[in-house]
Amino acid sequence: MVALSNKGLTVEFQPAPLTVTPREKLLARQAIDELVQETTRSCYPSASLLPYHGQGHPQLVWNNARKLIERAKRFGVDVNEHAVRDAVALHDVFSQITPQLLGFKNAEHLASHFAYNFLRQHGSTEDHARLVERVIVASNPFANPALPEEIIMRAADLGNLLDEYTEFRSASLAFHREMELKAGHSIAWESHIPQCYQYLSIFLWRMLTLTPNAYDDAGRSHFHMHALENLARFARDQLSSQEIKMVAELVTEGGAISKLQGEPNVSVFHIALNPKSAVREQILSNILNNGKPAQLSSIPFVVYGKATAIPISDGSLDEVILHSDYDGSFSEARRALKYDGCVSITLQDGSSEETQREIARQATNNGFELQTAKIEHERVHLRFKRIDQVKVNSKQVNG
Repeated sequence: MVALSNKGLTVEFQPAPLTVTPREKLLARQAIDELVQETTRSCYPSASLLPYHGQGHPQLVWNNARKLIERAKRFGVDVNEHAVRDAVALHDVFSQITPQLLGFKNAEHLASHFAYNFLRQHGSTEDHARLVERVIVASNPFANPALPEEIIMRAADLGNLLDEYTEFRSASLAFHREMELKAGHSIAWESHIPQCYQYLSIFLWRMLTLTPNAYDDAGRSHFHMHALENLARFARDQLSSQEIKMVAELVTEGGAISKLQGEPNVSVFHIALNPKSAVREQILSNILNNGKPAQLSSIPFVVYGKATAIPISDGSLDEVILHSDYDGSFSEARRALKYDGCVSITLQDGSSEETQREIARQATNNGFELQTAKIEHERVHLRFKRIDQVKVNSKQVNG
């Protein structure tokens, strides 16, 4: 018997037998699978009520999870497939319910509590039910997935970020419609897209990998490159009446975060160069404290990367912001910048002229020319503009 109450979910059950034969285990597993699927069909609302998290959502997430499980196993990673499958099926089972009204912190804790008790009631072992419970909790944006099953659950749930753009766009439109249905009124894209960026930035700031093929030869994350490309393209499409400026800022421990909030229609991707950097914690804290942003520039969107491997696709950025003269970063910046993009570097006021000349030399050798140089708030700000290759070759010949 499963019941909802203001104290959460209460379940009466008999624990599974302590000793069972392999055949009994198989039959019990099949029976539980059927019950989980039946519960999924009956508890998830139709797409007309929840266009994104409706009845088709668990199957889409499971399709993603199955591919990830197969890939992980090819690399020798041990994954409990049954636990992932049950977690995927039940992770959004009460999306239409406000969890706080039932005494739960969030939707994931409500779903995980239900899943544990449901599985135990129907004969699952304590270990299996607890693992499913843990995997569902890992789908919360503030969780820190560690087990292979948790990482796969998180990645599979975000799988539409890696879809081809047409599929990603379709999923994004469905999510927007779902938000409107829940709110009971229309939601302008100018407010919806920044809120989505804010929400997704909490998910994407962690670097979760199971297999070595998560990066390209240069060390760029395939996941983040594809996800950020889809997000940036969708923002430009839906806000076509506005010019969206795409900026990537490379930040290190102790490096100041640029204040771009006053500049409208700027989407800033902060690239944290240290995966354990406190800067990431600072940025996450900013996300939580900012509330609902009014414009893209108020969202401190952060992902992990390297100065020589910015997880942004070719020719997609308007500007790259550095806080030091990273070796090799001009070449990588040129790859990621649009043809008329620029690089901004901030140095301490005490930096030597020799250092500044060396930076200028690196910039020139990689197809940039100095546009502005100024001292402000005890810092030296250098701005280099990308120039076409013909002009670069001409300068080299004349030199």
